[in-house]
Amino acid sequence: MLWIVENFFDRDGVTVHELGFLYEAHLSPGDPLIGIRGDFRGPEDEPSIFFRWVPLPELGFLSVYPHFLRTLSAVLPDATRHIVIDERPRDADPESSDRTGDVPGSVQPVRTAPRRAT
Repeated sequence: MLWIVENFFDRDGVTVHELGFLYEAHLSPGDPLIGIRGDFRGPEDEPSIFFRWVPLPELGFLSVYPHFLRTLSAVLPDATRHIVIDERPRDADPESSDRTGDVPGSVQPVRTAPRRAT
């Protein structure tokens, strides 16, 4: 596992707390996923969301989500990292916020075993 991503955002008036677990994967020769070319749809019922296999160095030039993948994917971490992304609108009065210490896009190490070499 490379990253645990917590993403907080509002969508259509609903506050969302999304958890993502991002892994490094290696496909076996002949795997049918290798043959997928171009854009393809995932399980979301959202026409504006699509997927595409791209080489890691190209991510910096694309609009990808979560956004941190544009820069952090250039060097994969040695141990799992915890990333918190908070895109919710902030209250004008900071005293009314119940979020303590949230830093949008902060990267925090998670206590876990180092990744195994593949």
